[in-house]
Amino acid sequence: MDRFIDLLPLTLIILLFYKAKPVKALRGFNENYLDIVPCRSVRGFYALVILFHHLSQQTESGSLFRVFLYLGYAVSVFFFLSGYGLMKKLTTDSGYRKGFLRKHLPQLLLPLLFVFLVFKLLYALNGEQLSLAYFLFLIVNGDIIMCIFWYMITLFLFYFAFGVLLLVFKTSKQAVLVGMTVFCLLYTGLGIQLSFGQWWYMSSHLLVVGMAWALYEDRILAFCKKRYWPCLLLFSFAFLFLWQFFDQIYALRPAPGTRLGILMVRNFVFTLAFVLFTMKVKLGNPILDQLGRVSLALYMLHPVFLFLFHSRFIYIESDFLYCLAVIAATIISARVFSDPYKALCKKYRRLIS
Repeated sequence: MDRFIDLLPLTLIILLFYKAKPVKALRGFNENYLDIVPCRSVRGFYALVILFHHLSQQTESGSLFRVFLYLGYAVSVFFFLSGYGLMKKLTTDSGYRKGFLRKHLPQLLLPLLFVFLVFKLLYALNGEQLSLAYFLFLIVNGDIIMCIFWYMITLFLFYFAFGVLLLVFKTSKQAVLVGMTVFCLLYTGLGIQLSFGQWWYMSSHLLVVGMAWALYEDRILAFCKKRYWPCLLLFSFAFLFLWQFFDQIYALRPAPGTRLGILMVRNFVFTLAFVLFTMKVKLGNPILDQLGRVSLALYMLHPVFLFLFHSRFIYIESDFLYCLAVIAATIISARVFSDPYKALCKKYRRLIS
């Protein structure tokens, strides 16, 4: 049964290219490559990649499926899209700056609080206590399941910094970008100083890159369109080179800073290669679109089922069946959770407006 687990990555690849359309004209480009609709499908795809990455940490079967152990850097795309969205809205919506902190921060905290309460209930049923302080302790100290929530905490911190910078610099978008760059450097330095796992900061700089891309998009596109194939090949081969020869490069100067530098560059070139790829291939289909609509819930809820289906309550021994159960339960619960969550957010926005 477990040999069928390698069907999951094949299914994911088929899902990515289902209804994908290459740009017809040889010199043409997909001008809507980062619009809301295609980005929703991209979020749906990478939500599944992250889910498979965490499933691979809980299983041992398969050969193709083992590759997902090394695909945690897919979260870089989420950071890029978040940064791009923040700056794009700032440049196109004159009222976006007003009340940013009050509007957005609770929307990030609410899902995290909900998941904490779910885990608190599961721990209580197991005769254990889970305080909020211990929940955060498990996230920070690399518990194999709880540490998954590092992304939400990091995103919260970056959104908070962005909101504060909007209050300080008001309409100066360049100053906000510089401020976010400084914050990213401080965040990375603090993470290193506190000995946090490198996953906390090896991808977060892509949020700043996404902001820069949105702010200077016209110039960047003008450059990339004239040199599209050299740029795509450069970033693609750079990624493949760093993937293939990571150990050899690290061995030239074996130090923590070297490792982090390689990882940050790898995540950078991977993300830009993918963005350039979407300029020539229109990705998207109804399945990915629906998954993209609930991508936040997919990310927040899948750790619950990673834990539940390998617990004293329910223990699924087959790796393949375990993966299917986690995937199905996560998607169903995400659909159930998302509608009330969105309705609550809308009501909250009306209250504070």
